[in-house]
Order: sequence, then C-alpha cells, then structure tokens
Amino acid sequence: MEDDFEIIGDIPSIVKHGVMNPPALMINGVVKISGKIPTVEEVVEVIQQF
Repeated sequence: MEDDFEIIGDIPSIVKHGVMNPPALMINGVVKISGKIPTVEEVVEVIQQF
C-alpha cells in the first residue's frame, strides 16, 4: 500500500481537525479513531473499509 500520511502535533491544528481527544486516526478528513492508541487490527479494519 502506497499512501501519504501526516502527523499533526500542534494543539490548534488538532482541534481545527475536530479532534477533541488525541491521539486520533483520521482518514480522508474523517476521524475514525480518537482518544486511544489503536491496535494494528483496529487500524487494518478501518483502512479496509475504504
């Protein structure tokens, strides 16, 4: 799988993206997981939905 990703670390940008409980996983502008570090299985499941 060849995709780009971005790590956003500054609080104003995090809030601007609608994340109130970091860490979060956002795909195509949609927050899919928030408030915890996801397991590998959770990330794979979310990616497979696309």
